[in-house]
Amino acid sequence: MGFVRRALKVTERLSPALAAEFARALFFKPMPPKVRAEERAVLATGQKFDLSVEGRRIAAWSWGQGPAVLLCHGWGGYAGHMTALVQPLVSSGFRVIALDMPGHGRSQGQLSNVVDFSRTVRAAADAAGGLAGVVAHSLGAAGVVLACADGLSVPRLVFFAPPLDFHGFWVRFREMLDVSPALWERMRESSERRLGRSFDQTFPKTHAAQLQAELLVFHDEGDREIPPDQGEALAQLWRGATFVRTQGLGHLRILKDAGLASRAAAFLASAAPRPQAGAGGA
Repeated sequence: MGFVRRALKVTERLSPALAAEFARALFFKPMPPKVRAEERAVLATGQKFDLSVEGRRIAAWSWGQGPAVLLCHGWGGYAGHMTALVQPLVSSGFRVIALDMPGHGRSQGQLSNVVDFSRTVRAAADAAGGLAGVVAHSLGAAGVVLACADGLSVPRLVFFAPPLDFHGFWVRFREMLDVSPALWERMRESSERRLGRSFDQTFPKTHAAQLQAELLVFHDEGDREIPPDQGEALAQLWRGATFVRTQGLGHLRILKDAGLASRAAAFLASAAPRPQAGAGGA
């Protein structure tokens, strides 16, 4: 990382515009996930298929029959991270769909962002003929919020460790690479042009109060990636949401907890979901 930091500094002196594009590419490039054998085993039992989103091939898997529930992993993750939820949801009468988001896992692309996540969620909903629910982790939850703000209709959502905004990610990135304020501003402007919206308009907290889906949030006390206060604050903004604070599970192990997976499935099943097409809130 020291070499990258020095290269960014040299590039900024020679060409601030080029340095901004270099920094943007670094920021929006996900790290490869940790893959476990038990996750691969569950994926191997699913029906593999592909979606096309914005010209990119998106890898997907499905299990079971019934109303569709979508599983959305977080930044630097892949569909396998969500596989502990498959059997509880299938047993509750759902068809379960899991995706590798753009630039992640087996899906195409080198870079990704929350807008890409949102578009992929909406494409998956269209392909499924509507969704009875969504279970999302971390940045995946932010992508779902944005999809709902853009018109996706889903009756119930379950979020694990959702962010309220992205300021924490930005601070870590800027500190890690010693990004100057001027370079950050150039990078932000370039990113917003490509995203087609301001950074503020991608924050979950920007849209939470206007969305109608019933929401259940799980967030662990020891989460080192996204503090649990963010998940709690999001639930407070979201009308009627339920917040559950856990202990000893961290940011990723929370997805493997059998009790939480069963509770998520029961929450979605209790809605007697009837997928609906069309826009207008969540």
